[in-house]
Amino acid sequence: MKKKSILFVVIIISLLSLSNFLFAFDRGSLILSGAVGYENNTSAEVSVIQLNPSFLYFIFSKIGIGVNTEYMSIKTKDNILTAYSIGPKIEYHFSMKENRTSPFIGFSTMYIDYKDNYTEYDYQLSIGVTHIIKNSIAITIEPYFTFQQNKEKGADNLKSGNLLGFKFGIGTFFSK
Repeated sequence: MKKKSILFVVIIISLLSLSNFLFAFDRGSLILSGAVGYENNTSAEVSVIQLNPSFLYFIFSKIGIGVNTEYMSIKTKDNILTAYSIGPKIEYHFSMKENRTSPFIGFSTMYIDYKDNYTEYDYQLSIGVTHIIKNSIAITIEPYFTFQQNKEKGADNLKSGNLLGFKFGIGTFFSK
């Protein structure tokens, strides 16, 4: 585990030194990021901790599309589950070129497979802020609302629910 952590830090530092900052949200820019998230549903006695690597490519100035992935550890009243998920995302940034802080709105959908238990589709709406702390490095704070639909494997019943969550992340920009 220690070797993987050191390798991860070396890769991030290498990527940061290669990036060329023009304007982070211009057409052709790419953001590679990672976040840590937390969700808590007290009525269902569920806590979720997430690791969330993702990338976003700006197809137009301020409009990016990309892929969200997540590794989740879910603690329920009875047990602990782990799950992986993947899905598309889109973001719109409200930034001006001279401003280093950019509020944004985002939408993503995720497919989650809980191995032996059930599958789930999440639809997530987020409103957050990205702040550029150095030419190619930014931090992101992202509260979000998730609508979930899940289905137990081998059953016909569909369950749904809502969650509020919060993510904190760091990313690096690559501009053309």
